[in-house]
Amino acid sequence: MKDRDVLKLLNTLLVVFILVLIILITPIILAQFSKDEISEIDDVANSCRDSSLEDAGSCVVKITSDFYKYNVENVGKDLSFSELKEEGGVCSSWSEYYTEIGKNLGYNAENVIISISENIDHEFSVWSNEKSYCVIDQISINCTELQ
Repeated sequence: MKDRDVLKLLNTLLVVFILVLIILITPIILAQFSKDEISEIDDVANSCRDSSLEDAGSCVVKITSDFYKYNVENVGKDLSFSELKEEGGVCSSWSEYYTEIGKNLGYNAENVIISISENIDHEFSVWSNEKSYCVIDQISINCTELQ
């Protein structure tokens, strides 16, 4: 091979390497920007508007899973959205968050508290409309169509 051919090959390999690197890094950069875009609870709701009940709930859970944290130290605290997003919360915090979004989206939404044991309760959100209902619990969702 001539020096010129080797130089051409090295330049081609460099360009391919840079392109692969850009392709691999772009999703990470975009994911960081999308997390920063969610600064208010209305941003979450607006990102999932104009969907079916199940699709809207799944969309909210997907967005939430990007910043979800369970933090038992915040039990009993009334957290703002930014505090919940940054510090995390317990089941009641997340239930209130989901219920607020469900109402914002126009669904019937309420918190449900169940007793787990004598001294322990658990709270989750239920969204409904005339066709179905969804139970949203921390970062999971289970929907059922009404007959």
